Amino acid sequence: MRDSRQWPAPWLFGLLTLPLGVYVGFIWTALPLLLSQAGLTIRQIARINALLQVPPILLFLWTPVVDVKLRRRTWLVLGASATALLFWIACQFGTLHVKLFTALLFFAGVVVALVVASCGGLMGTMLSVPAQAKASAWNQAGSFGGGVLGAAVVLWLVAAVLVARHARLVPCTIGLRSLNM
Repeated sequence: MRDSRQWPAPWLFGLLTLPLGVYVGFIWTALPLLLSQAGLTIRQIARINALLQVPPILLFLWTPVVDVKLRRRTWLVLGASATALLFWIACQFGTLHVKLFTALLFFAGVVVALVVASCGGLMGTMLSVPAQAKASAWNQAGSFGGGVLGAAVVLWLVAAVLVARHARLVPCTIGLRSLNM
């Protein structure tokens, strides 16, 4: 007899948890680099990083909301969308407004916890016990993969921007050198 709880496929939970991985990869890997390039001291960077660790520590306080009112799928979409929006807004301000940048990333950490809680609730209610084990493994893989992806993309973009800045300076330098001759 077939189990009626065949959908969603366990591997899907690897994709659903990518927002958490991207957030964690960014704040643990890319953010310290960006802040140091902006001229912040190691002490300031450590304080900001410590502050951004508070939402994952205290997520048990607000994540039960995914069991109330809306469907878990709705909470998942809202959490992922709000995280992406807050992340995008934070990146628009960048390190020029460090306090606002930090506050936006803090709230992105609060909201991304809803993604984690929604995924856990969906796994527990929509999957059979054997599929839950597979989905849990995919969930961890997605979180790790998202962390790698988030850090790698930001570091690649930072490197590309630095190369582009230097590429614009090379013709100027050559032009100035030719004027001195």
